[in-house]
Amino acid sequence: MAPFLFMEKLMQIEDFKKMVVDAINAFAKQGQKSVHYDGGYGCAYITNKGNCCIVGHMMDSDETRMLADKQDDSSIFSLFKDGFPWAQKFNEAQILFLTNLQNIHDDIDPQNEKSEVIYAITKMKRRTNKEFGEDVFPEVVVTV
Repeated sequence: MAPFLFMEKLMQIEDFKKMVVDAINAFAKQGQKSVHYDGGYGCAYITNKGNCCIVGHMMDSDETRMLADKQDDSSIFSLFKDGFPWAQKFNEAQILFLTNLQNIHDDIDPQNEKSEVIYAITKMKRRTNKEFGEDVFPEVVVTV
């Protein structure tokens, strides 16, 4: 794959925090994992039904989501490492945190999706509170 030709401006912490909170809330409202069913299954930034994974909810357009899904390795870490323009707005610490959120989404068992999604959202909120050192989601109690 050819390298991308431009980089986004690095995201400030308050903008990053808002983006994460908005994405978790959007994923909670969606209430289901974002998966492509095409002979097997794999998580997707966006599905043909319009569902997004947690990181997909952070992307600024369906075009960006579809382009990310078409990459050879579309994990957020690989998008960052391979120079995908949207992922260049984050620093390494932010990418590691997004990788954690992405892994929580990807680990949802489709056989028990409803209960797994509720658990995943709680886990994402706890990780977010811990990451930012404050009660971004005050209804979630964080234990260390």
